[in-house]
Amino acid sequence: LIKKEKPDLLCFSSIMYNKGESKKTDKVSFDEQMFFSNPDKFLHHRLSNNNYTAAVWTYIFSKELLINSNAKFTNRKAHEDHFFTLSLISHSKKILCNPNLLYIQNITPGSLTNSTKNKMYLLSRLEAFIESLSILKEGNFILSKNLYITWSLDAFLKLCKDNKISFFQLITSFSFYMVFIKNIKLISVYIMSKFNFF
Repeated sequence: LIKKEKPDLLCFSSIMYNKGESKKTDKVSFDEQMFFSNPDKFLHHRLSNNNYTAAVWTYIFSKELLINSNAKFTNRKAHEDHFFTLSLISHSKKILCNPNLLYIQNITPGSLTNSTKNKMYLLSRLEAFIESLSILKEGNFILSKNLYITWSLDAFLKLCKDNKISFFQLITSFSFYMVFIKNIKLISVYIMSKFNFF
């Protein structure tokens, strides 16, 4: 398919499998093969369908795209791929989505996905969101910007809810308030939208 279509970026369906519970959950799914020549429309489509992930293993990309996009991993143990993946997407001229199931993520006890998160993990999620905003601005993501903001902050709030002790540790740290104060306007608009003020 890659040889025939020559996409910059190829996405495919994947599932999460929890062996302990014998449970399968869609991670990313495509009902049909689709092409996108506009990164903003691709991201909008994924977020609108609640089907976006920054996980690098969900994508196959060309070496040329990697070089041209200047994609890089941030220096963190968690959420280091958000900037990387969004950089690839923003520079893609041809994105191919394929419905074939090509990846199974095994969820195991004690794994990063399946364990209690500490305050630095929560802070990393918020920092990854802030870093990604620069790509959305540069790439002129008009359709998907607000959806991405909501997706990111919803994920952050869910992490806080699922890890209450770490959340209370986080809100007593100086690092959290530095990030919060620098982005107070953006975060305030998000909070007010949750209460239907607009």
